[in-house]
Amino acid sequence: MKINKVELKNYRIHKEYEQTFENGINLLLGNNGSGKSSVLEAMGFALFNSNVRSANEDIVSKGEKSGSAKVFFIGSDGKEYEIERKFGTGAGVKLTSVDSLQKWAGNTEVYKQVSKILEIDSINGVFFESVICAKQNQFIDIFTKTDEPRAKHFNELFDTVIYNDLWKKLGEQNEKKYEEDKIRKEERRKTLVAGQKNIEELKKSLQAGKEKLQAENKNLEILKKDLGIKEQVLAAKKDLEKSEYNIKRFIYARDNDKQTFKDSEQAKLFLEKYKNECAKYESAKKQSDVLERNFQAFRYAVKNFDDLQKQLGFCPILKEPCPRIAEKGKSNSLPPELKAKITKAEQDKKQAEELQSEINKLRIETLNPLQEIYNKCLQNKKTASEYEMRKKRLEESEKNILEEMEHKKKLENKLNELKTSVSEEEVLKLRAKYEENVRVVASLQKDIEQKNKEIEEHADTEKKISELNSELGIIQQKLELTKIFRTQIKDLGRIVAEERVQRIALIATDYLNKITNRPESILWVCNESEKYSLYLDNGQNKCSFVNLSGGEQISVAIAIRLALSQEFGNTGLIILDEPTNNLDQSKRQLLAENLPKMVENLTQLFVVTHDDTFRNSATKVIEFGEEK
Repeated sequence: MKINKVELKNYRIHKEYEQTFENGINLLLGNNGSGKSSVLEAMGFALFNSNVRSANEDIVSKGEKSGSAKVFFIGSDGKEYEIERKFGTGAGVKLTSVDSLQKWAGNTEVYKQVSKILEIDSINGVFFESVICAKQNQFIDIFTKTDEPRAKHFNELFDTVIYNDLWKKLGEQNEKKYEEDKIRKEERRKTLVAGQKNIEELKKSLQAGKEKLQAENKNLEILKKDLGIKEQVLAAKKDLEKSEYNIKRFIYARDNDKQTFKDSEQAKLFLEKYKNECAKYESAKKQSDVLERNFQAFRYAVKNFDDLQKQLGFCPILKEPCPRIAEKGKSNSLPPELKAKITKAEQDKKQAEELQSEINKLRIETLNPLQEIYNKCLQNKKTASEYEMRKKRLEESEKNILEEMEHKKKLENKLNELKTSVSEEEVLKLRAKYEENVRVVASLQKDIEQKNKEIEEHADTEKKISELNSELGIIQQKLELTKIFRTQIKDLGRIVAEERVQRIALIATDYLNKITNRPESILWVCNESEKYSLYLDNGQNKCSFVNLSGGEQISVAIAIRLALSQEFGNTGLIILDEPTNNLDQSKRQLLAENLPKMVENLTQLFVVTHDDTFRNSATKVIEFGEEK
């Protein structure tokens, strides 16, 4: 495959970025923070679905809501494709065939198609980080680590973790299950064997229990009958006390009802006696009210008349008494309008005085003398209106007394029939004794049921023991087979890894010989004692990776990386991210010298670094400025 171009929009510090690449060595050169590693990261993120250094949302440029990474590449089929990975708002991925314009969308569909185009088993972040890209400090360091971290790294890459997981799962689900089942059945067998010896004693105990239960049941019936009678007597006594209390209460209510009825009756008689006086008072009151309303129309008649008289004696300008005006008022020389007003005022005054006289006469002759009687009639009116209701309530009170006295008589007869005297304390003691007897009977019944069940279970004990022996034999066979199978499964991951690293070592040896021009062999060991240990064998001595010289370590690491690339699809692409970290000048120089040899077996090699050592080895140099 070959990557032709990358286009970035709002990817970390790259607002708008576009770059083309050549076959051979593409050197991305720049200081830390200049954005060169972001280009590398974007390529892996878009093309290989690799993990980014932080959450997907964090790769969006500051102040923006979305962005994209596009990669234009040539597949193993020789056709050109474009893959676009969007992030932030509207995140998603799509793949387009430039030749046929065929399109794929969605993570699953797109990366399934990319895997097919690049002839790779599966596309994922582990593949990119472990095969395609050698990140900072991992180019050589992974081979210098101890067994456990090194084994963890390559087990994940070779996907041999599944065998260990399967081994653990089988142990948890099968072997444990068989062991527990075996213990359970052995305990059951012991119980059955012991039960055979106790069966006769169990039968004797059962018979004794049945006899005791029969005796207790008879005793229970006697207690139940005695308790029933005494509870009836106690209940009747309580009912009698309640009835006597009710009679007293009803008598008290009846006496009260008698008095209220008598008050109603007297009020009714009072109203009947003074019916005429009330009618006379009400008639006079209505007449008085009519006169009062008529009087209101003339209430100011006297005042108006007096005011007109005063006006005739006052100066309208000086506002003071004027003898001349007063004298003139007595003459017949007044204006007609004023004369009419004076005449009307005199008539109104006279009519008002006549109405007032009639009102006073009604008050003196009728209203005042009958006021007290009328007020008493008003007071008795409500009481008299309740006459029928109070009469009915009195009748009900009488009825209640008669009914309750009849009920009391029946209770007294019942107590005489029972002819038993009992206290509440006696009943409580008897009830407690009865309940205890009930518990004893229930316990005996439960014990008998349990013994019957045990006897039934022991009826075919011999057969059950034989069946259990057979089942235990089968469980033992399953346990042995499971242990054998688990051992083989546990070893299978190591066997697969061992076979694969040997094959990779052979491929890497061929690459190493081309790089160094020396007949040396790479040995990659994966067994019980060594986890992915790397050696260099010159035919006479075998030297471990950590003891190799810096140049030898770089050469071996490059060869292994090339072999891994071929083993996992032979994409013809390798990316080295800051490969000179922790390398001295001589090692950096040696790595720079070996780069062209690496390209002989690759289509493209990307080197992302701040080290200018590789400039002369590069096919294309892409320089990055300082981050703004």
